[in-house]
Amino acid sequence: MKTEFSFIRGVSTDLLSGTAAAVRPLPLLLLILTALAQAEDFAYVTNLGTITVAEYTGPGGDLTIPATINGLPVTRIEMFTFFYRTNLTSVMIPDSVTSIGDQAFDGCTNLGLVRIGSNVTSIGNAAFHGCESLSSIAIPNSVMSLGAHAFSDCRSLTNVTLGNRVTRIGNAAFFECLNLTTVTIPDSVTNIGELAFASTPLTRVTIPKGLTSLGNAFMNCQDLVSVTIPSGVTSIGELAFYGCLSLTNVTIPSSVTNINIGAFPDSLGAMAVDSLNPSYSSVDGVLFDKSQTSLIQYPMAKAVTYTIPKGVTNIGGEAFTGCKRLTGVTIPDTVTSIEGEAFFGCESLTNVTIPNRVASIGESAFFGCGGLTRLTIPNSVAYIGDWAFHFCTSLTNVTISTNVARIGDYVFGGCSSLTSVTIPGGVTNIGDHAFHDCKSLTKIFFQGNAPGLGPHVFDGDNLATVYYLPGTTGWGSTFGDRPTALDTRSPAPAQ
Repeated sequence: MKTEFSFIRGVSTDLLSGTAAAVRPLPLLLLILTALAQAEDFAYVTNLGTITVAEYTGPGGDLTIPATINGLPVTRIEMFTFFYRTNLTSVMIPDSVTSIGDQAFDGCTNLGLVRIGSNVTSIGNAAFHGCESLSSIAIPNSVMSLGAHAFSDCRSLTNVTLGNRVTRIGNAAFFECLNLTTVTIPDSVTNIGELAFASTPLTRVTIPKGLTSLGNAFMNCQDLVSVTIPSGVTSIGELAFYGCLSLTNVTIPSSVTNINIGAFPDSLGAMAVDSLNPSYSSVDGVLFDKSQTSLIQYPMAKAVTYTIPKGVTNIGGEAFTGCKRLTGVTIPDTVTSIEGEAFFGCESLTNVTIPNRVASIGESAFFGCGGLTRLTIPNSVAYIGDWAFHFCTSLTNVTISTNVARIGDYVFGGCSSLTSVTIPGGVTNIGDHAFHDCKSLTKIFFQGNAPGLGPHVFDGDNLATVYYLPGTTGWGSTFGDRPTALDTRSPAPAQ
């Protein structure tokens, strides 16, 4: 008779990455500190008149777990009981069992058939993780909770039936089930964990009516063409459908009051919003706030040119982020604010005019807009955020607002085609690396006294000379490690 367990290797469930990784040896957690008994192919422990199966020592093949041992009901399969028993091909779990422990069948790569008893209420973390031969599974109506990674990496799994009492599907529960094309999620489900169905070939999904918050459960489902979001969902999380590259349109129900940035994929061409939604609206497939004064998201796969409707006052953060096809955008004179990363990565954008009512341009607003060649920042602008025009590699000419007091960190860094720039007299500070690696920059004209400089402002600008006006102060033979010279242009530019 075995009286103790040696240490056994387990896997940790990394709930954010959706992977399972080998970790240091873990002891088997027994229900009580009692010596294990042996019955045929099982080691077990008795607890309060019930049996917990704790280790399998049999030959594998087709297995039926006994409903009773020594006249007592078998109610639990302990964690690691069948861990990496690769000789196991099928298993019948009796109706007496109510709980399947963490990693109970983890790594049973040849397990092709599982029958779960009708009284199981919980399936533990990674309970069937890596059962690569399992092609279908029926979760009985008794089950209320599926643990994290419960069936992740079951790469032959094509069909899942979820019982009508399941309320929680754990993080990465079906992650990378590479043949899972359909699943019906019952309305009893109120919580779907992160990456629960991520990286599966699901084609259609209906979100259960009991769910109020939708996270990134379906991220990277590249075959997903249709998703139905019911009224009752109030929040759509960041990366909710990121990487779902077959999804081209989506309808936002009346209940949604929060949509996180990056919720939808690059393939999206249109967004529709229920007319009764109190927070959002859509015009021509573009997402706005209810009053249609703030543009929230322009679908990445929409048209290559766009005219923002008159009346819009704010272009929201990341509104056009990643719209790589966008070549031109017309901004109306009603706009007063362009938020951070509004046009981040719009690499084909060649034409944009910032109207003379815009007061602020947020951080990284035009970062990586490599197609922009000319830019006028009107005098209405008082604030330019850090990194605002970083890596606008085709920008040759820029005019900066006379009302700007500070040019932020990295604002024009990496603008490798910029040949000259004029710094208005009102600028009192230039941030770190503001013009670094502007390798074509030859002339920097200052219209006022020498401003304060952060470190490395002109690093890599080996061709540049700093020019200053007669009568201004604070200049030496070099400025920011670049040589200086008196600006003798006549007449001197107006300040």
